[in-house]
Amino acid sequence: AGTDLELDRRIGQLRSAGGDVMVSFGGQANDELAVTCTDADDLTDAYRDMVERYDLAAIDLDIEGAALADQAATGRRAEAVAALQRERAAEGTPLAVWLTLPVAPDGLTGEAVEVVRATLAGGVELTGVNVMTMNYGAARAASQSMSAATEQALRATAAQVEDIYEEHGTDLGGDRTWGRIGATPMIGVNDVDGEVFTLADAEALAGFARDTGLGRMSLWSLNRDTACSASFANVAVLSNTCSGVEQEPLAFVQVFAELGDGPAARVSDVV
Repeated sequence: AGTDLELDRRIGQLRSAGGDVMVSFGGQANDELAVTCTDADDLTDAYRDMVERYDLAAIDLDIEGAALADQAATGRRAEAVAALQRERAAEGTPLAVWLTLPVAPDGLTGEAVEVVRATLAGGVELTGVNVMTMNYGAARAASQSMSAATEQALRATAAQVEDIYEEHGTDLGGDRTWGRIGATPMIGVNDVDGEVFTLADAEALAGFARDTGLGRMSLWSLNRDTACSASFANVAVLSNTCSGVEQEPLAFVQVFAELGDGPAARVSDVV
């Protein structure tokens, strides 16, 4: 990361411009640390190394794929992260922790619910649950817009999260629940054929985030926030370097940037 991506330098530049970063562990194409590191102490050391190297105030745990069902890894992850949070709190440098999980229009999947429950049970002070509002597939009716499916998914998630926190002794009390919820849409053409998150969908989601006090707003991904070049045969193309919709560069970022200093602006773009 330091040499191939020059990550340290790029983070320094971002911070000098007034921004900040949150490192995300895991993801669809990777093995999250807790899956491959089976010793809880070693796992704590690995998370600590990252937090200290990049002087992080927040981390994200992106749990998907096979890791969702790996109960042993879930337990190790909670134990290690909770231990690191206690260390940071004692040092006066608290660490916020988000879970990023898959969602359907009717809410978190059963496995995702269990990850949230086990993470809280393991002692993690969980800042919130960020859901990947994308790639709904057959769970979304063909007549339902992406923005409507996303709003439905977020409302269902909020109800689930409120119940899970209450199980563990924290009464979020309705409006406070929304501060514990995040959304990450896949801008433009999604991986599922026929699913396109448009700029109009983004504007609707930004309005929803503003009205509810959503705790986090992210997008997948900054490097896709531009129109595809003329070399593509058609506009509606799935690419890692463009959105597949007609747009100006960074148009999706601009929509979400209009949230300003509200709760949903605490975290910006997931890349």
